[in-house]
Amino acid sequence: MTTHKTPKTRPKRVLFGLLETHFSVPFFALMLLGMIWFGAIHTINREEAGLKQEAVKTTLALSEVYEAQMIRNLGFIDQTLKTVKYAYERDPNPDVLGEMDLKGLLPPRLVFAISLVGTNGNIIASNSSRKWEHITNRAWLPGCRSEAGNMHINFVAPEKSGEELVYFCRRLESKSGALLGTVMVSVSPGYFSSGYEIDRLGKRGLLGLVSNEGQFIVRRTGEQHSAGEKAAFLSEMKNEKTGNSTFLLKHDIDNVERYTHVRQLYGYPLTIVIGLSKEEKLAAFNEKRKQYLLLAGAASVLLLIGTALLAQLSWQLEQSRRSVRKKQQTYYAASEASLDAMFVLRAELGIKGEIRDFVLENVNQRGAQLFGVGKAEVTGMRLTHMLPQCRANGIFDDLASVYQTGKQSETEWQSDQPVLKGRWLYRQVVCVEDGVVVIMRDITERKKEEARMVHLATHDVLTGLPNRALLYERVEAAILQAKTNQRMVAVLFVDLDHFKEVNDTHGHKVGDELLKIISVRIQNCLRQGDMVSRLGGDEFVLVLGNQSDLESMVVPTVERIRKVVSEPVHLGGLTLNVTSSVGLAVYPEHGEDGETLLSHADMAMYDAKSRGRNKFRIYSDMEMASVG
Repeated sequence: MTTHKTPKTRPKRVLFGLLETHFSVPFFALMLLGMIWFGAIHTINREEAGLKQEAVKTTLALSEVYEAQMIRNLGFIDQTLKTVKYAYERDPNPDVLGEMDLKGLLPPRLVFAISLVGTNGNIIASNSSRKWEHITNRAWLPGCRSEAGNMHINFVAPEKSGEELVYFCRRLESKSGALLGTVMVSVSPGYFSSGYEIDRLGKRGLLGLVSNEGQFIVRRTGEQHSAGEKAAFLSEMKNEKTGNSTFLLKHDIDNVERYTHVRQLYGYPLTIVIGLSKEEKLAAFNEKRKQYLLLAGAASVLLLIGTALLAQLSWQLEQSRRSVRKKQQTYYAASEASLDAMFVLRAELGIKGEIRDFVLENVNQRGAQLFGVGKAEVTGMRLTHMLPQCRANGIFDDLASVYQTGKQSETEWQSDQPVLKGRWLYRQVVCVEDGVVVIMRDITERKKEEARMVHLATHDVLTGLPNRALLYERVEAAILQAKTNQRMVAVLFVDLDHFKEVNDTHGHKVGDELLKIISVRIQNCLRQGDMVSRLGGDEFVLVLGNQSDLESMVVPTVERIRKVVSEPVHLGGLTLNVTSSVGLAVYPEHGEDGETLLSHADMAMYDAKSRGRNKFRIYSDMEMASVG
């Protein structure tokens, strides 16, 4: 009698295979789909958040630059009022305005109209050819006459001709305190928006100056100028009570959504507004987002097709040997396709169990390429032969520690291996049964990018010079060194005279090239270890450390700088001439901390500028002059 034996395990194996086909493959496919879309959405959100953060930082930086410009411009206007007031009160003669104009003591009449207003409201003298109307009935005139110690600002006052002007005035009085009239400077609102740069603010950005009553003195978007509108959106920002924060707001004036920063001007009843259009800042990103979604969709379709094919193939494969072979092939393919170098190292132990060396048992193609050899050449080699410096640079100890403790290790280091010298590498070490697995990745480009970002954060984009953040750090460091060595530190504020006229006449592109040339000239005048920084606009700050004597070391350097700045600059057929107003403060005589030194040097520079430009003033001289 013949007996047929049927393997009882076969139905179970078939059933197990069916379960794998119907559950595991779709399950992992769903996981991969989730990872694809999670990765796409995460990347989109991360890049969008990064762009928004960048927009906020850019808005803040632009507001700081505009704030400095406005404080400087308003200070210049007030200085002009004080100069005319002083001259007229000494000699109440209407001709004094013409005499000052002939001597070059007044600013350009094309920009600034300076007038003397009598007690009856009539214009008694002016450097402008504008036909003035009688201004007795102006609501702001009593304010000018009553506030003897302050500059009065009337924000937007239309003339009969329809021209809008901003008025600044001060009271004129006799030695006994009686009213003599008013000195008045009128400026077009466009003067306060000349710093608008389309390549930075865009065509739909916003730059504006607002009164405390919420009225725009000037508002510029692209090439469009306006004045007088109410800035209702400012009340929304002030209600937040968050100080000088940046908000994403839809402006009621033109319904444009902008990243908006508001900053109160110190010492003036004015607020500056800077806005960057959200649509412009995210335009490139929106196109990129479409690409990410298309790629994720295409990957999903390919994954579904691949899943269907894999399920069909799994149904046909024999469960036992082919399943193992497939896993091996998958592992090998993943290892070889990886951008990371992978090394499988077996620990070679001594008699007492100590680690004598590591033997390379397997390496992927990327790992062999990293060392510039073939896989067959390095397989079986000892670690100390592959990397002779491994005991000295800590790599051997790191691998031994992971093997002994079982704790994973991650580190970044700059390689000293001859074939990899100078490269930055990432190393991850994982403990396995009889050794360790080392995963290495070349991160040199990432390190370069990190260094570039740090440089951008601390240096001026146009000239490459250190910016305000790095300046304060260097000043304090120079003071600390000088305090230790009992030396001096000189801080110079250098402001280019008539630079705005270059920008207005020849354009910002010529102005930028001029700034680059001047910055190189200044750097060439300094010693190694000294620093020149650009704060924005046409202002430079120099830090001269380790100085022993003011007259023999610092002053000659200042004169060299003034000389090279005043030398003609030739640009594309143009010959440009600028001079400089320089202010100097010295540690410890004029201040014992960086902020004080910078402030005093700035004051000295403004004193030099008020004396007719192209001057050099030391803070101590300025103090003596004010006392005298």
